[in-house]
Amino acid sequence: RAGMLCKADLTSQMVGEFPELQGHMGRLYALHHGEPAEVAQGIEDHYLPAFSGDAVPEHIVGVCTALADRLDTLVGCFGIGMTPSGSGDPQGLRRAVIGVLALLGERRASLEPLFEAAMDVFHTHAHGKDYDRWTKAQGDEFRGRDALLAELLEFARTRFKAQATRGGVSGDLVDAVLAVGEPVPVDWSARLDALVKASRSEGFLPIMHTFKRVLNITQGSDAAMPRREALVETASKELFDRSKEVAARVDTHVAALDYDGAFAAALTLAPAVSRFFDDVLVEDKDPKLRAARKGLLLGVAAIFRRLADFSRISTR
Repeated sequence: RAGMLCKADLTSQMVGEFPELQGHMGRLYALHHGEPAEVAQGIEDHYLPAFSGDAVPEHIVGVCTALADRLDTLVGCFGIGMTPSGSGDPQGLRRAVIGVLALLGERRASLEPLFEAAMDVFHTHAHGKDYDRWTKAQGDEFRGRDALLAELLEFARTRFKAQATRGGVSGDLVDAVLAVGEPVPVDWSARLDALVKASRSEGFLPIMHTFKRVLNITQGSDAAMPRREALVETASKELFDRSKEVAARVDTHVAALDYDGAFAAALTLAPAVSRFFDDVLVEDKDPKLRAARKGLLLGVAAIFRRLADFSRISTR
């Protein structure tokens, strides 16, 4: 109901003369006409946040209405090619997506189903196989559903990165976080905060060099994680045991959104990896041994990729 009425006050003479009263007058009109208090408050609150750092609605009706309004704007404008260019953003799309990120707050919600839901209800033809009937305005090249979703998600990532770097975070750390996992903003923030803390620790750079060596050696390989019996050297078996233990700890921390603990656990693998490289020749002449060792290292890489793409982090 709040969504249906949230723009009604824009047609009033009062808001026409005093645009800054939009939303506020909507609440008063709604109360005057007997709408429930939560509907009236949702009408006023759906304009929040009005700018970066502004307050967000306190009640769920306002949050949902504000989210729906911004998602509708983003899908509609991107769907017909009205995207920001340079410093120009007449439709306020950067502000809209920043609003979406703020509105989600601590909610562990993925952007992907939200954008998909907005696309589904945006146009009467935007359902299932008939979605292709939604063509772009002004005869531009048609943008399909998958391409539109990818563009919206990339736009959200770009704005998240812009906010983070303005706050003093290194861009390569943001890229590392955004490159893996689902598009869940609360996870982005939590993983980034934890990675920033980890990157300031004394042993972080040596660990990154070790991990990048893992990535270089396993590049292009699709070897499976080996059975322990397939490993020969003590260092290989030690790394196998430690990787199993650490993977379980990382999973537990991630499930609890404790990314500080997850990063700390993952980084404890570094000594075992270093010993493995000191004692074991990965590129063995025996193809079975070579595959087992690369599979073991790929398992190590998978643990780190639960948290970030460490290959994107500068070690200079």
